Amino acid sequence: MLYELAIAPQRFNELQRLNEGISHKVLTETLRRLERDGLISRSASQGAVLSVEYALTEHGRSVRPVLDAMIAWGHQHLAEQDAMMQGRRSSS
Repeated sequence: MLYELAIAPQRFNELQRLNEGISHKVLTETLRRLERDGLISRSASQGAVLSVEYALTEHGRSVRPVLDAMIAWGHQHLAEQDAMMQGRRSSS
């Protein structure tokens, strides 16, 4: 959630689409917990349909360096696994 919201504010349905397989209940609970922890804000606007958007707070944006480090680690880890798999295939 935090990663997607670090990119841009998102509506509930967009967050559900981006997190394939997450249930409405689990997404709602997660967003409420992040809001309670002060990491995200929830803003609702009334038009023809109620629109709710979630965004990182200033406190939430302070987590960005940690997210970036985790993403970099993940990319490196996948690259190492790919290289290892390529080595196994070429030695077979």
